[in-house]
Amino acid sequence: MSENIVAIIAMLAATLCILIPFYLRHLNNIKKLETLVKLAEGGFDFKTGTVNLFNQESGPLSDLRRGAIFIALSLPIIVSLAIGGFYQEAAIFGGIPLAIGAAYLFVLKFGKRVEPRYESAPQNSGDSF
Repeated sequence: MSENIVAIIAMLAATLCILIPFYLRHLNNIKKLETLVKLAEGGFDFKTGTVNLFNQESGPLSDLRRGAIFIALSLPIIVSLAIGGFYQEAAIFGGIPLAIGAAYLFVLKFGKRVEPRYESAPQNSGDSF
């Protein structure tokens, strides 16, 4: 019976490793939308540069957060399954999120850093409409 419970908990933890980043991205998108709505209600004039600020690629802080989440979720899975004597399951269910988290941290450390590009508004040549 305890073997079944350990397997169920391991599957649940592995599922959470997959779903948590999607949920955090969803929360981030909701915050962006709320900010845009507040700006629009305040009469702010949107330009393409302003909208592009919200659509930036993920940066180093995001990679660090994702890597830490995957590693933090994989370590208890590995430890709990290893204590129960399920070494192969520990390597599979805990090793996959551990490898993904390590990959995020590896990209953070050794990845090519690209400066974000901001599109500026077109310069007015003095002609007005």
